[in-house]
Amino acid sequence: MKCSRCGTEMKIKNVQTGTDGKGNPVYHKYAFCYNCRTRRPLEKNRQTASAGKSPGRKRRKKRRKRYWIPIMILLFLVIILGTGLPFYRKIQSDKKKEKQMVVTDNKKNLITLEGYRNLKLGMSRDETSSIIGSEGILLTRASVDSVAAERYQWITKGAEDTVLLTFHDEKLVSISQTGIEDTAEKPLSEETVNSLRTGMTLEEISSAAGSTGIRLSETTYDGVTTSVYGWGKKGTDYLFTTVLVDGSLQHINTPK
Repeated sequence: MKCSRCGTEMKIKNVQTGTDGKGNPVYHKYAFCYNCRTRRPLEKNRQTASAGKSPGRKRRKKRRKRYWIPIMILLFLVIILGTGLPFYRKIQSDKKKEKQMVVTDNKKNLITLEGYRNLKLGMSRDETSSIIGSEGILLTRASVDSVAAERYQWITKGAEDTVLLTFHDEKLVSISQTGIEDTAEKPLSEETVNSLRTGMTLEEISSAAGSTGIRLSETTYDGVTTSVYGWGKKGTDYLFTTVLVDGSLQHINTPK
């Protein structure tokens, strides 16, 4: 082994560096260069090694651990974004396709305001077709454990308004519409809005308003029914909407 400074061959010697717990000497190998007076350790100090890790190593390990935490968080966020973004895009794409899937065969999917008002959750597929007067157009169908979920579409005359009905195991579980209006409906007065209270039924709201409003959507899930009714249409929106849960008023949205 040659010296890195002067290139002279170095001598290997055991040098006592301390004693162990029993008082026995502990030796450590060193390489000596007698030309430039250089000494180089050739193995770790056993006494230091037996005492455990050095403070420097502990600090380095702690530093590495501190760096790993933000790296792992960043990696987790990248994974979430990587898996969530395609899922979000698929939802948006499905919505876009649904809007494009408006079929205008009046013999198969025409619905009137009267037919729409007579729809009730829990009806069978045959009952809804009989009330509406047409079968509707099947948009989607999924089956799990022999139980089918189906979504059908109806349109008003001129295909300006759309009604979507969802059936689960042949029972109507969701009603939604876009654009359907009753020209007899009027905006709620300030006095009527101030008289509405949480817990009121649709009949009580209709009595106070002087009209029944138009059902915007109604869905039953896990035994809970949520209904949204609108009053006073302005363009494509309703000025006032009420949210009822199991037939009880929970919230009212008013114009800003």
